[in-house]
Amino acid sequence: LLSLPRGYDEQPERRWPVILFLHGAGERGTDPWLVAKHGPPARVQGDRGDPVARVLQDEFIIVSPQCPPDQWWDAAAVMGLLDDVRVRLRVDPSRVILTGLSMGG
Repeated sequence: LLSLPRGYDEQPERRWPVILFLHGAGERGTDPWLVAKHGPPARVQGDRGDPVARVLQDEFIIVSPQCPPDQWWDAAAVMGLLDDVRVRLRVDPSRVILTGLSMGG
């Protein structure tokens, strides 16, 4: 899942902080919406009245990959994804956050 901040397209000169979120073992599989059960992807889909959701929606690029079934996070693959995101999107390289829970923590 990829969430671009509101205003991303309207501010082409701006570089944005990125959050790379790694889910836990229960969200592995082939249905990417499983990833949105917890953490930043869940909050991004939340209500604008939630101050955390609002900050995430307005201020961060959020990348939430899904680990294939019966596998574990592969550090080289995760770093390759981050490298790709940094090339394709307007990421501030000094503000890259890696977070996760359980298997992704």
